[in-house]
Amino acid sequence: MVRIGLIGFGAIGARLAEQWSGQIGEHGALAALLVRPSQISLARKAVNHDAHVTDDSTAFFNCDLDVVVEAEDRVLVGIEGEGTSVARQIVL
Repeated sequence: MVRIGLIGFGAIGARLAEQWSGQIGEHGALAALLVRPSQISLARKAVNHDAHVTDDSTAFFNCDLDVVVEAEDRVLVGIEGEGTSVARQIVL
């Protein structure tokens, strides 16, 4: 099963998180969600209990993810250029 990480919980990220909560068919599941500190409570309510919701980019990238989807501004990652490069490496 593909473990999916989602960065962002704005208009697009929230919609994706809700749609991907739990299994995505037989092949994937939302495993981790990286959000702003002010969004943690709302994000935890929107996804199933198995998804790791965090505002810590290190914890997020340590979740043994197969794919990362970015639906947020790069500033959230905290290390603007470098963080985006890490996300791209995981996707590729």
